[in-house]
Amino acid sequence: MIIMAKKEFVRQDAHKKVKLGNKWRKQKGLHSKM
Repeated sequence: MIIMAKKEFVRQDAHKKVKLGNKWRKQKGLHSKM
């Protein structure tokens, strides 16, 4: 997670699902890692 902090914030799993795009969206789930 330290590496992620240095990068520009992107939506969780944006790299896994191309459809999501790179816009940051705050996570609402309890199990979210971010």
